[in-house]
Amino acid sequence: MKLTKKGFTMTEILAATIIIGVCIFPIMTLFFMNLILLDKAWDLTNVVTYTEDEVEALRNLSFDNIINSNGNIFNTVSPVGDGFITVDDSNPDLLKISVSVRWQDSRTGQYVGPEGTYPIVLETFVARRY
Repeated sequence: MKLTKKGFTMTEILAATIIIGVCIFPIMTLFFMNLILLDKAWDLTNVVTYTEDEVEALRNLSFDNIINSNGNIFNTVSPVGDGFITVDDSNPDLLKISVSVRWQDSRTGQYVGPEGTYPIVLETFVARRY
């Protein structure tokens, strides 16, 4: 009776497992890093959209009411943050409106950007209509 060798040895299975693990680990690391970046991009998109809405609301006000908005503070909901409005009225017929906003990272709860700064600033100009 002749014996034939069928199957794999333990060494072959172990080597194959290590090779597969070495190939899959970097791919999984990239996948999880992309999830973190996706979360940050989602926060940034929401903050910029909310800030653009604030700018549009200001642009829809009358010229004198825009001047009265200087120094107003507002809060964002998702993600949690705050912002303020600056109106430069040095030119009596042209207003420069700046809306600055900062927000908390949804994963860490810390504010994005250096301490005490507002990383997003949207600016627009509004002219007096005669």
